[in-house]
Amino acid sequence: MKELSLQNTLVMGKILNPPLKVDKIPEGTQTLAIIVEDEGSAQRDVGLIFAGQKAEHYEIATYGGLVQLAKTLGYNEASNVMSQTLSEEKETDALLTQIAEGNINYLASREPQEA
Repeated sequence: MKELSLQNTLVMGKILNPPLKVDKIPEGTQTLAIIVEDEGSAQRDVGLIFAGQKAEHYEIATYGGLVQLAKTLGYNEASNVMSQTLSEEKETDALLTQIAEGNINYLASREPQEA
């Protein structure tokens, strides 16, 4: 098991300093721990978009399953409410894709790469 030390780490919206030391990163958490050493860089922005889209995809899968289950069980009102939420999650995912493809991915590709 490899120890990971991240300086100025953004975890769930909070910058942690001193460095975060992790013996084991649980599955699904990797995207939430984003290095912000180059605060304001396009590469960091791409990482934040990845993290946001990972959360959106999880929510889309969850609400999609819940909508279908509610329909199957005859809970039409609940199905309608969750369908609205599902649509909002899909819109957010599409917006994040539009932001990434619009310019951020290109700008990140033009930034210096660390060796």
